[in-house]
Amino acid sequence: MTIEELRNLHRSWSTWLTDTQKRRIHFQSLTNFINHFEELQTTKSKELVLSYLNEYFLEIEIAAVYTAQLGFRSVINIKYVIIFSILGDSILFLFLHNKVRFYIPVVTILLFAHYLYRTLTLGKSGKLFGIFY
Repeated sequence: MTIEELRNLHRSWSTWLTDTQKRRIHFQSLTNFINHFEELQTTKSKELVLSYLNEYFLEIEIAAVYTAQLGFRSVINIKYVIIFSILGDSILFLFLHNKVRFYIPVVTILLFAHYLYRTLTLGKSGKLFGIFY
């Protein structure tokens, strides 16, 4: 596809994608890349970037089809589950340590349960994808 075709496709996505979906595909980054494409200095740079953009747009479309028709779901890597668990529970603990006698790591429990559910149910069938997967 040409940059103009990618721009039109991107514009059409902006009307029907939800904010959550836009965050998952780095929609604002794509907007910036497309808007500043013409500022690239060399033809070689433009060809390279256009190639990468085409690959990324294709991957987004493939993921959408597989999600809708085959029940694929996104998942994050276990190291990010651990990092977000520690951060989330640390923040909750800081706010709640004077108010509760015993703190239960709620964020850790929820994130690990979600991760285990996704990996055990969908991982066996091979129906997972994601940027950190």
